[in-house]
Amino acid sequence: MDRLTWKPGPYSSHGGYAGGVHLFGIHYRTVRADPAYFLTTELPGFGRTRQWKHDDIEVLKDKAEKVLDNWLKLVGA
Repeated sequence: MDRLTWKPGPYSSHGGYAGGVHLFGIHYRTVRADPAYFLTTELPGFGRTRQWKHDDIEVLKDKAEKVLDNWLKLVGA
């Protein structure tokens, strides 16, 4: 079940929203040697320093869903 809605942003980025609240961002690489995209989250407890990288944007969208599910379990939702 997809809880996140993805909207395109500037510079090949995508924002992941749940109920209109921005929780995740997928951005195009900043270092040439890195995979094509990286995922960041706005969830409390993660900070923007936590990143996941992959060449396939769909893999990162799935990762965001899993991170959100785990976070919701952690906070007891």
